[in-house]
Amino acid sequence: MNQLKAQAALHGYSFSFDSEDSYEMESAAGRFCYIEDPDGTLLELVETHKIPIIKTLGWYINLKKEKFRNPLPKWMIALLGLSKI
Repeated sequence: MNQLKAQAALHGYSFSFDSEDSYEMESAAGRFCYIEDPDGTLLELVETHKIPIIKTLGWYINLKKEKFRNPLPKWMIALLGLSKI
């Protein structure tokens, strides 16, 4: 998100809001930023830090840990969809 913020500033755009660090919303957490496009439409940018797996058991994926610096495997994304059933 810091790189995106710097790149936007190079092109004359600034974030209208930046949570700067992890902001918790119910069972999820992340960094939330807002920026306006040239037409004035507000865009929300989210960098996810915590994803709930099974809320009742308190199981979460903490994406701020070093081992999750790469994209999540496709099988793990598919399993996240099962939690909605």
